[in-house]
Amino acid sequence: MGREELIQASPWAWVHFSQIQLHSGPWAVAHHEYQVDLLNSQALVEYWKKGSQMGFTEIAILWGAHGCLYGKFPTGLGVVFPTGDSVNKYSKERWGPMISLNWEAFGKYVSGDSAEQKKVGRATIHFRGAKETHKIEGSKGTSIQAKQWSADALIFDEKDEMAPNMVAMMLKRIGHAKADNIPKRAYIRALSTPSIPGWGIEKDYEQGSQHIWMIKCTACNKETCLDLTFPDCLHQKDNGTVVRLCPGCRRTELDPRTGKWIAQYEKRDIITRWISRLNTDYADLKMILDCYQYPHKYDGGLQELYNSELARGYVASENKLELEDVYACCSWDALQAAHKGPTCVGVDVGKYFHVTVAIRPADGILKIIYLARVSEIEDVDEICKRFNVGCGVG
Repeated sequence: MGREELIQASPWAWVHFSQIQLHSGPWAVAHHEYQVDLLNSQALVEYWKKGSQMGFTEIAILWGAHGCLYGKFPTGLGVVFPTGDSVNKYSKERWGPMISLNWEAFGKYVSGDSAEQKKVGRATIHFRGAKETHKIEGSKGTSIQAKQWSADALIFDEKDEMAPNMVAMMLKRIGHAKADNIPKRAYIRALSTPSIPGWGIEKDYEQGSQHIWMIKCTACNKETCLDLTFPDCLHQKDNGTVVRLCPGCRRTELDPRTGKWIAQYEKRDIITRWISRLNTDYADLKMILDCYQYPHKYDGGLQELYNSELARGYVASENKLELEDVYACCSWDALQAAHKGPTCVGVDVGKYFHVTVAIRPADGILKIIYLARVSEIEDVDEICKRFNVGCGVG
């Protein structure tokens, strides 16, 4: 296969041979080895659970731009950010410079002045924000950003920052996809720094192939995933520096540049990947280890460490709600029909009025004695009188 054919077939070859310039400098394999498979993957769906500032947004955009430029996505691509402000920020700080820096390889094929829509050859890239702009009948969140456009592929940038209903609406935009000129074929790439366990990108990752970045020790040949062996994979030397050390032999430093992606569940159709900042040369390993040992010294503490540096969901044990905690709040007491008061009421206002009436039988305890869903404000007033409400919030 000649160079031109290779460039057309491979996003990595296009980026590499065209010497694509990013806002931070020219893209190179060195120190970004984990990005090669992301560019070349032919999987229809991939979810990336990643640490912050690892270049995943740029890689996803380059992957999508290559598909538009060389006909893989004949209709176009949708790039979804958490908010409209995120769209404007990306267009100004990243997209614009990338076009001007790569005029021959890419820029001369791009047209359109709008921050939300760009033509790339015959295809269109739609940049959209996933924030709800209003509610229909006070209940269904929606936005015009999720309507009136079509695509063959979608990229979700920082998916955990998006409401699930907005993600679902955006997915409708590939309902008539024809990627690779095959009807109903669509591609999805979703990436995010995780937030809490069992939700968002964490949940997506668990349901897929669970690819991890494995590094072979040059001394004992043991393969190690830094993300699975933290903190044992870090070692502080006598001079205070912190290095990545093989947990097997404890003799040799590990080099993330020699790693490779390994699937823990090869037979699963959806490709999911997890990689943290432990695998990048730009990580401050000493800070990571110190924050893990003394979280009170750092803003954000363990929450920020786990999310941004280790690419893990995290909830402090004192804030985690267990099923047993919910059951402990339940009783067999029947709801009351009235009360002599004083009581308190909370009203959730929407298409219907959801009314909760409670009393305080003792300090620190709030007991719900009545629940109702009513359609008229007069019904809310009647409930307040029947339960002798002393205070309320709505």
